[in-house]
Amino acid sequence: MVSLVLAVSCSAQAKPKGITVQDVKHLALKECLTSHYRERTPAESFSAPAHDRSFLPERYALDNAGKWNTFRKFVAKETKGFGTLTLALCPDSAKDANNIMEQCMSFYESEKLDNYARSLVK
Repeated sequence: MVSLVLAVSCSAQAKPKGITVQDVKHLALKECLTSHYRERTPAESFSAPAHDRSFLPERYALDNAGKWNTFRKFVAKETKGFGTLTLALCPDSAKDANNIMEQCMSFYESEKLDNYARSLVK
């Protein structure tokens, strides 16, 4: 009996239900933007992106399938350093500049994210 319950619960957690590859990619883009803008926002300041609840059902689907933490680790690893400016600007402009959006969009469109998202939902 215990084996049956364990087998059913493990198989139920194998893949997230009700989300698509595109949903996972959208959530990855949101996670990328939110985390890197949060890094650049002073702790005492309000951060609107940190309070954005877009894609909450998709996040819950990943969490219910036991995939949320590995998803967040994947996004963090693949987007490490995105808060650092990668454009050449004059020093006065570069002081507070960033190109987080551009870097996160490149990640969103990447084959690596597409393959990862496909592996999560199929």
